[in-house]
Amino acid sequence: HDSLAPGTVELGRTELHNASANRSRKSFDQNPRADKRHFPEAIDPQVTALRLRQGGTTIGEITWFATHGTSLTDANFQIGPDNKGYAAYLGEQRDPGIISAHAQTNAGDMSPNLWLRKMAPGGPTADHRTNNAIIGQRQDQAGRRALTAAAPMSRTGVDSATRYVNLSAVQVSGDYTPHGKRVRTSPAIMGVASA
Repeated sequence: HDSLAPGTVELGRTELHNASANRSRKSFDQNPRADKRHFPEAIDPQVTALRLRQGGTTIGEITWFATHGTSLTDANFQIGPDNKGYAAYLGEQRDPGIISAHAQTNAGDMSPNLWLRKMAPGGPTADHRTNNAIIGQRQDQAGRRALTAAAPMSRTGVDSATRYVNLSAVQVSGDYTPHGKRVRTSPAIMGVASA
């Protein structure tokens, strides 16, 4: 709080097409035609980036992109921030005075494992640590492109909305159940598979 001061926020956008793959293409193909036309590669390539400045000096950058932080597989026994953490690391190494963050958007079924092999994640190479670095580098480069094109946001402010949902008691229409009956969700549990 000691560093609070007036500043500016700049917003930039670009696209990234080689850092995610839809691991549920069969499900995606069940979407309406308009949705499939909007995402012709069955991924969301949108990259959104914010630059935070105080007195003309950049103090932070946040980049959002839809891909899971699952480049490091279960063969990894070291602590690691995965591809998004690697992208943030690159940003902070380039300019140590900046706090860089690579955040998640609507990842859904977006996997960084581009080869989409069941139970054998991989791609763009066979080495998961190399893949972690490559996918992180691609997000970092896309964030830099978005920030190069960034423009200051208007002085009208930023709106936000919050909605709280009790996910343990959501009514589900029979249109979405195998037996056609209306049901309700239940409290979360951790099953044997998760454990």
